[in-house]
Amino acid sequence: MLVKSFRENPEGAENQEASRENEWAVFAAKMMAAPIHPVIGALRPYRLAAEVLGEGAITGFELFESDTGVGGLAKVNGSELHILALHSNIEGVGQFRDFIAKCQQHYQFIRLWTIMNELLPSILARYGFVSGHDVDQFGQMQSVLDWSKP
Repeated sequence: MLVKSFRENPEGAENQEASRENEWAVFAAKMMAAPIHPVIGALRPYRLAAEVLGEGAITGFELFESDTGVGGLAKVNGSELHILALHSNIEGVGQFRDFIAKCQQHYQFIRLWTIMNELLPSILARYGFVSGHDVDQFGQMQSVLDWSKP
């Protein structure tokens, strides 16, 4: 139906293209204005959760890709770093260890939410993280790993 309406109304296609260009310009302006956080760099909007699960699923976490080769979803609140998801580009070469060490230099508090990897608590315990639980913004109890600067 959309194609048919563009054939009947070619201005509609032009308006849609102009709208896409405007959306891109707005996105580019937001990216240029985004703060560059220590270690994790600029946070980029993460829309998949909202698109798949609805607007209520927006968590405030945004995409990041650090210079250490670790990326994921995080949010920064002053000197606090909250991480929801992590991945290493290359496993087994110390990217994760370097990432955690740099984060500990730059942030006063680090929290990893929703621990699903059973190895992570013991690994991060070596770096001073402690296991705990907290209630997320949806009222659900979650496993967390916390680190606070001494």
